[in-house]
Amino acid sequence: MTRLGATDEPSREQQGVDGVVNLLTYREAAKRVRRSIRTINRWRRGGMPMTWQTRDGQRFRVVREDVLLAWMRDRLKANPAHQYRMRKLRDTPNKIT
Repeated sequence: MTRLGATDEPSREQQGVDGVVNLLTYREAAKRVRRSIRTINRWRRGGMPMTWQTRDGQRFRVVREDVLLAWMRDRLKANPAHQYRMRKLRDTPNKIT
């Protein structure tokens, strides 16, 4: 059974500007969003689409960078502490000195 969006070949819309899709392993994805590898694994179990890639005869789970960043933004939007900080920034007047 394949998850929606977990195909090996990305469509033209899913490719980057230069036609290259950045695929990240667990470790690379965790480093990119400054979270732990366990968090990335938890997001995968929660439904983040990931696929398999073979490098040097070993199989790795990989996630596209744009999917990872979209997933991260959705998690931030649902985080009450982040919402509080954003409201606080929005409500404070900017001081120009």
